[in-house]
Amino acid sequence: MRALTKIKVTALVQLAEFARDRVGMMPADRSNYPQIMPVQFKRFDVRMLLNEGTEPFPEIRRRIDLLNLGEGISIIAPFLPAPLIENLRGEGFQSRVEPQSDGSWIAYFLRGKTAVPTL
Repeated sequence: MRALTKIKVTALVQLAEFARDRVGMMPADRSNYPQIMPVQFKRFDVRMLLNEGTEPFPEIRRRIDLLNLGEGISIIAPFLPAPLIENLRGEGFQSRVEPQSDGSWIAYFLRGKTAVPTL
């Protein structure tokens, strides 16, 4: 899927260059273009902790603090983790959520302005 994301970005860059050429603008300086970095998501299923009555946020926080550049975390929860999404958005994380057929949710989180790829 990383290749698909790179293809989409490449197509957008080519489209922008075509448009610039058509209106007589100079080609863009590519040195300012964002670099596409592969993203590795570390999975953390919090359903067991919640079933045991344990608050998962301290462990989520610990795992988030251990993320390296180019890494993200995917949280599997039995509900849409809206409070977590809002909390991490306030810290500069981007997120994307996917409902699952069993009623659970997967929330993907990345720090900063790195685009969340289509999986």
